[in-house]
Amino acid sequence: MRTLLPLILIFATLSGALAAEAPTLVFRESCDTAPILSFWTGNKPAQSEVTLAKADPAPAEGEGHIKLTAQWPEEGPGYSYWNVTSFQPFELLKGVKYTFRGKVFCPGGTVQPKVMFDLPGSKVQPIWHGSATVKGDGCLEFTIPDLSAIAEALSVKEKWDTDTVNLRTIFFNLSDKPAVFAVDDLQILAEGTALPQFVREQKADYVVPADFPLLRIQATGDCSALTAVTSDAEGKEQPLFDGALYGEAAKADGEHTFYARLTSIPRQVILRAPKDATCKIAPVAIVMPGGTVHAATPGALAASDIAYTFDPQALGPIPERKLPPIRVGVYYAPYAINDLGHLPSSAWLYTPRPETFAPFDFSVIQTQTVGSMVPTRDFCAKLKQLNSNHRIILRLAPITGAIPKYFFEPFYRRGLIEYYTDLINNAGAENVYAVTIGEEENGNFVSGLWWRDTPPDWIEAYRVPFERETGKKLTWVNAVCGNQDFLEWLRPKIRFFYNDVYTQLKSRFPELKVLQYLSIARSGAGISWHEPGEIMADGWVYWNFGSKHELMLVDCQLATGETVPVTMLLDGTFKNLQRVRHSGLPNEEIYHCGFAHHEAGKFYDIVDQIKMLRDLGLRNSFAFYGTGAFLRPDDCKDPAKVGEIDQEPYKSLRNRLERALDYQKEMSGP
Repeated sequence: MRTLLPLILIFATLSGALAAEAPTLVFRESCDTAPILSFWTGNKPAQSEVTLAKADPAPAEGEGHIKLTAQWPEEGPGYSYWNVTSFQPFELLKGVKYTFRGKVFCPGGTVQPKVMFDLPGSKVQPIWHGSATVKGDGCLEFTIPDLSAIAEALSVKEKWDTDTVNLRTIFFNLSDKPAVFAVDDLQILAEGTALPQFVREQKADYVVPADFPLLRIQATGDCSALTAVTSDAEGKEQPLFDGALYGEAAKADGEHTFYARLTSIPRQVILRAPKDATCKIAPVAIVMPGGTVHAATPGALAASDIAYTFDPQALGPIPERKLPPIRVGVYYAPYAINDLGHLPSSAWLYTPRPETFAPFDFSVIQTQTVGSMVPTRDFCAKLKQLNSNHRIILRLAPITGAIPKYFFEPFYRRGLIEYYTDLINNAGAENVYAVTIGEEENGNFVSGLWWRDTPPDWIEAYRVPFERETGKKLTWVNAVCGNQDFLEWLRPKIRFFYNDVYTQLKSRFPELKVLQYLSIARSGAGISWHEPGEIMADGWVYWNFGSKHELMLVDCQLATGETVPVTMLLDGTFKNLQRVRHSGLPNEEIYHCGFAHHEAGKFYDIVDQIKMLRDLGLRNSFAFYGTGAFLRPDDCKDPAKVGEIDQEPYKSLRNRLERALDYQKEMSGP
């Protein structure tokens, strides 16, 4: 059920008397074999002379045309029909309604479009079915609905059980005058979710060991408004705990145990709750990594505050944490870059070298189009030769508007998979460890749906199916979310896209890791609506947007072996890590994408990002760096300007890159 190919889109240009013309049919999509164009003249069939010619001028890649020239007999057709087929199979996906639509130009007379189901390799006679008679003067649209229902009924009648068929189209002239001058815009539209909802088992294979001290708070009643802060000798407070994080905290008759991580032994912990709160606090204690429990001494501060005091001397020192190393990677484009915004004038054309990236544990390599804008097999082989443990991960190019196009136009669907296959083979499948489906999605695949005052051009192509399926007009609401109804309509089609691309690639490259690079629901990105468990994947990439401390819950294992949610104060983006883990994806294949575009302050320093990830037990971290970070003196084309790469911002960019490599060596040890 993967290659639903649309019927060939045809346009015939005719003028004057039909018999006097040699019409040219322009096929907007290419086909594997020459389509058949048949007709009758009078009461007998006439042989058509069909020649194939390349489009002139050549169209852009992926938008190929085939021109067909049909030479009519001098007397012209009387009773006639047009029979067009591509001999391509299409598969009837379960749960999908397919509708055949198109246009015919009728200067007079009546035409009846039909479709024929022809079974590949079967002795069953082709079956013509599905009619939509049109009569008129001019260009008329027709619809043959429920192709899948027709096929299912025929399969019972004709005793065939395959879901793969060839589909042909025929246009019968039902009058004694020429009825069809041209047919145009033939296509199959798919309605419904083409794949059943995919839900991965919710099970994490990694739990953060609680090898740090924990504050334990036991309480009863509604604790949703309960907060805790630490206070040092100077009275400076630091957030520690928020009862609202815990879903069970609002139960009025509940018994609750909360844990919060401590990075040091505090002088005081202050608990606060509204005066009318119903929660009651039991003894508060610190649980050391070895399991020792130290109770606190309570004391009232105000009507709603209770201060719990600890004796740091009695608790002793905090054991040193032994964190595992983390793989350090980098994101880059391996082809020549001509971008004066990224490079000094002395390096106006820069091509990265494998030697620059071999020291990293892995790299995420940008791809765009087949050819010079993708990593070559030689480039990747050299990278592996320099570091056999280096993991090459290809970021498969995102294409604006691809997601709905992939759903509605099966020919495009197959073409996109072939394109991705070419990208992988171009780099050498033997060199590639994994691929990501795009980056920071859904933003690039459906570019223009957010943060603009007018809709993107590509959205207009889906106005008709949107309005037909929802009963709503497609309007642009505002510059923030565009049209929420359109986004919701698109949602199952997005899910189909990522799941089907995953399935197709795994069928071709079973050993390849296919990673999803999706922003997940409620992440704050505003460009996705999905939970990680809804999307097929071998792993996941998630990323930072900036430095923002937030309270978050992380599953941690106590010395007793019990797993409990622990409150931590970390970069808020790391909340997504817990959700990705809970979706059942392996911790080994979860990748964090950090940012090294800017100095610390706007973003965390890249080393600080990696340290936080080690703290949470993640295994892989990579970063975007400005292109100037990869420059070497001999990359400058003008020797007189070599010093430019020691100026800002290139010097700072290079320093950030070097700090990441230095920290990588530090983790590995001597």
